[in-house]
Amino acid sequence: MWGGAPRWYTDGSQIHSRRGYNTAPDWAYNDKENRKLFVNLKQDFDNGWNITLNGAHNEMRLDSKQLYLDGFFDKNTGVGYSSYANYPVVGRTGYNTGKRKVDTIDAFASGPYKLFGRQHELMVGVNYSRQDNKYFSTFENISFESLGNFNDFDGQYPESDWNRETPTGEMEKNNTTPYGGLIYDFAENWSAYASYTSVFQPQDYRDVNGAYLAPVIGKNYEAGLKSDWINSRFTTSLSVFRTELDNVGEATTRTVNGSGDVAYIGRKGVVSRGVEFEVNGALTDYWQMTFGGTRYIAENRDGSTFNPQLPQTSFNLFTSYRLPALQQLTLGGGVNWQTHVWSDVGAPEGNGTWRARQGSYALVDLFARYQVNKNLTLQGNLNNLFDKEYDTNFASSVVYGEPRNVSVTASYTV
Repeated sequence: MWGGAPRWYTDGSQIHSRRGYNTAPDWAYNDKENRKLFVNLKQDFDNGWNITLNGAHNEMRLDSKQLYLDGFFDKNTGVGYSSYANYPVVGRTGYNTGKRKVDTIDAFASGPYKLFGRQHELMVGVNYSRQDNKYFSTFENISFESLGNFNDFDGQYPESDWNRETPTGEMEKNNTTPYGGLIYDFAENWSAYASYTSVFQPQDYRDVNGAYLAPVIGKNYEAGLKSDWINSRFTTSLSVFRTELDNVGEATTRTVNGSGDVAYIGRKGVVSRGVEFEVNGALTDYWQMTFGGTRYIAENRDGSTFNPQLPQTSFNLFTSYRLPALQQLTLGGGVNWQTHVWSDVGAPEGNGTWRARQGSYALVDLFARYQVNKNLTLQGNLNNLFDKEYDTNFASSVVYGEPRNVSVTASYTV
């Protein structure tokens, strides 16, 4: 399902759709295919230095036909209203197809050096990225007359007569980004580090016309402290960071023409800064635990909050225990907590904005892993143990996060 389930009635009360609610008709589909080829070359030298070269080629093809609803509906009559004035549209059908190629090369050198009687580490490198996008999209509006009574809608809606003749757009970008880092061991168990990275990050976000946003560009600065105790059985880290970015994708209250995907705009002058920490420890020979957290603030050039739908504070706790009597079996789990998030979206017929909110919540996951032999590992995961209901989309529609679920994987290495 694209776009989620409508969030509000016209009187401002919430539409409480079940998590399995789906607006997709029988003809809808959403196919994606990814192909990736990568290579890694590393040369070690006798003096402790090494040079690493990583290369990757990635191709992504997409093809989809979808329907989404994006409106406000009268609780009693089921009549729909748009969030835009003088634009009586409560949804769309859309056809999207395209191909994306991304080539990257990453080269860096790292090694030890002596300063003030101690040995430290230096890393310098450069990254090259090139992307090419070709895509086509078309759409057809859904009026409240053609939809009918929303309270009776069961996903049945006729497929549009798609007309594919010419591509919607094409974009090609390439860039070279340098980076470097320095580690200074100022005490037996403590080290300080600083790093600088020039940012060039291709994006999967698209604007309202279906065009991919230009890559994010900017600078990233980070500095911190690390400690290592009892031969790495206990480690800690604390860091502060600051990023200065342009073309950063920010969700809007609109959708991509021809789809239910949220449309994005590229923001300039976005500055984020924050602090994060992590503590790792072996409580016993069989029991491991990790605890960490992040707090950050991101602002637009005018000082307003950037992407308030992303949590500004989060914590995570993870533990694993290997059974002494059956050391092939490891049991574990973790909890991830995040603070509240929100977004302001257009109200019915353009009359101001309403705020979509998701309060703070925690998700608990469990796992069991069994090492069958040196090559084969089996693992089972139980995700969202307490079946927490939470929203992942902060627009005029709701997209619920995954309910409690189980997965089983097998990994084989040679």
